[in-house]
Amino acid sequence: MWRIEWPDWVRQRLVSSDIPTGDITNSDLELAGGLILIQLEALAQTFDIRERTVLSKGDNLNTAFWERKGSTTTDSVPAYLLRLFGLHQRFHRYVPRFDYLAGKSNLLADAFSRDFHMTWSELYSQHAHLFPQNNGYQVWTPPPQLISGILSALQRKQCSRESVLVEPAAPSAIGTSGKSSVMNWASTPYSKPSTTKFPSFKSSSSEFVPENLQPTEIQSGLERLKVTYGVLRRRTSPWVK
Repeated sequence: MWRIEWPDWVRQRLVSSDIPTGDITNSDLELAGGLILIQLEALAQTFDIRERTVLSKGDNLNTAFWERKGSTTTDSVPAYLLRLFGLHQRFHRYVPRFDYLAGKSNLLADAFSRDFHMTWSELYSQHAHLFPQNNGYQVWTPPPQLISGILSALQRKQCSRESVLVEPAAPSAIGTSGKSSVMNWASTPYSKPSTTKFPSFKSSSSEFVPENLQPTEIQSGLERLKVTYGVLRRRTSPWVK
């Protein structure tokens, strides 16, 4: 788990009914923190995601489309954030995928992003019933250089690429009781992929019912991440004979 409280100058420039002339939108902040940079940095620093597909979900459609496209056509905040995203993805060698998740199915993220007056232990005690497994939690703190780079992007300024190129710590041994005493990291970006076949995921009308988020109702965290992207119709060729 992680969280960040935006500085006052960001709040003062955030577009709202009270500040209609602001130049930072809520979608910009969703792009910066919720999924594209801080969340992916948390995964890169705590798991070996090299040559792995990483699926992120959020309830902001603007953010989802920016992430899937990977670029914008205007000199706006998302353009600077997506530049950092490209550097980050290339450095950590993962394949990102993005999907939509209804807000009412994301209760933990909403609570942790708003209740800054509460400590981590207080938050966990209050929302422990929403965790899929009773294994406690691990708090991760974003590196200062990454936050500095994101804040520069929110001001439409290019920062040094080193701000998003934080080398993960070396993996530690699992121990004699584990499957292996040594964790082997991927040696090349072209390692042989897994041949495991997974069943397709089909959404249902009860997928976003809050009661289904209780630990007893969640069969497996991995099962909920299996998403079938479907088949798009063949596009009409832009070339006309």
